[in-house]
Amino acid sequence: MPTSSINSHSGTKHRLGMAAYYAKAWKLWFTYAMPRFQWSTAKPVAPSATRRSHRILAIRIRHFGGVLRELAPGASLDRDDLRLILCRTASRTAYLSYVTRALLGRHWRVPGIDLAHVSGAICQYLPPANDSPQAKIYVEADGELLGTLPAEITVASNALTILSHR
Repeated sequence: MPTSSINSHSGTKHRLGMAAYYAKAWKLWFTYAMPRFQWSTAKPVAPSATRRSHRILAIRIRHFGGVLRELAPGASLDRDDLRLILCRTASRTAYLSYVTRALLGRHWRVPGIDLAHVSGAICQYLPPANDSPQAKIYVEADGELLGTLPAEITVASNALTILSHR
């Protein structure tokens, strides 16, 4: 899949604001194959944390702007960890149900989707099952393409970076 079909164009995000994120989310929901990958962490904080998942979202903010509200209950910038959304299912209906619960401000359980607090995550390709080539799995942060797997996601405790423009 070409990278332009994964990440939102920054000019579009600037002009359309949150609508660009919502449009991209719908496009991904309808079209993206969402390949599986392996993840691990040295220190799972929650017993529901598993070692393999179809895909994960790592979140630190409690409330998203606009209608989405609280996508990952328990996430907070005040914590020194990440809140993972662990998607073990390939069901697009389950994803839609999970986002709908956030839109409605509810916390019902969605089969195949779990939450866990972790200090960090290492994401890698699954070992190849046969000689077929692996599809690239892209890594994004805030809708911006960062690269492909492998990737390590960590939190720097009590860190603050100040940028100055002259």
